Amino acid sequence: MSRRLPLAVAAVALVATLTACQQPTEGTPMTLDEAKSDYLAAQAELRASIPAEVVLEDLGTVETAALLPCDADPELFVWPGAMTVSIAPDTDTDAVLDEIAAVWAAKEGWTQERSATSGGAPTLDLARGDGLSLGVAALEGETVLQISGFSPCFAMVDYDPLEKY
Repeated sequence: MSRRLPLAVAAVALVATLTACQQPTEGTPMTLDEAKSDYLAAQAELRASIPAEVVLEDLGTVETAALLPCDADPELFVWPGAMTVSIAPDTDTDAVLDEIAAVWAAKEGWTQERSATSGGAPTLDLARGDGLSLGVAALEGETVLQISGFSPCFAMVDYDPLEKY
């Protein structure tokens, strides 16, 4: 077999992969699968930016959820996601969130805002220009980081309000 055939197959696979990851053209709403996938990828990236030395255990990730109306357009929807990470009790959560904010500040299209819960625990909110949002809050005596947020808005065909997606 010539060397050209494996290279051609690899090139086709790369193009197919990149095409599958592209966002819909502007003005065309995402689908549920695209929006959920986009959110989960951003959530996984955020989870990966929590320093490994402070993580004790991943406590769970939302796999399915009831859809919510999009604030920008009530005809569209958002998918809400969440995950929980147990961290070492002696973790300086302010420093961890500052470190994450610095990493995400370098990402094009993202803004970040630091604040605190009503109980004074530190939080970090991240927002992307297309509406995808993620938040990290230190909970349970700052021994848990709760990551939650919403996908970008998307169109939904055959929506059932009693269904989880």
